[in-house]
Amino acid sequence: KSRHIVYRSLVDCDPDPNKRLVLKIAETKEELEACFRLLHDAYVSSGFMTPDPSGMRVTIYHALPTTTTLCAKFDNQVVGTLSLIRESAIGFPLQRIFDLTGVREKEGNIAEVSALAVHPRFRRTGGTILFPLMKFMYEYCTTFFDTRHLVIAVNPRHIEMYESLLFFKRLTANVVENYDFVNGAPAVGAAL
Repeated sequence: KSRHIVYRSLVDCDPDPNKRLVLKIAETKEELEACFRLLHDAYVSSGFMTPDPSGMRVTIYHALPTTTTLCAKFDNQVVGTLSLIRESAIGFPLQRIFDLTGVREKEGNIAEVSALAVHPRFRRTGGTILFPLMKFMYEYCTTFFDTRHLVIAVNPRHIEMYESLLFFKRLTANVVENYDFVNGAPAVGAAL
């Protein structure tokens, strides 16, 4: 608990985001491509994927009508993105390695938060892009899809942020050492 308190004390989250920041559903081909390029570059630099000739990271889930890609635009440039994957015939990416039985036993719709990336210029700015984007995602999925449970698979070095600031709880105590969805990187599953 003391680690969570320390973690929270290091974050300065402005409740009134910059007026130049626009949060929206990625609707146009240009917005989607900008999101997928940002995601590609973030995943390549983190070692979560090898470079793709297209310069984009697009998965089968992005082609489904049950997936929505959100974007954060600052001065009309995409600087943040995440995808919200709702239940479909092929399930969720993380259910390949994490058991969702406990989440499924509870009432309500489930969605996986996936494909998160923030432009390097905004990564160390106290969450000026990340937190408004997460809040927008939460409002969007609860308002329009009655989502009651969010699940994530994240790299172990990022799980404390999700636990401390967003109050996610781990699905299991152990770390999966080889998650093929992110180039074999380790992953921790969590739910909110």
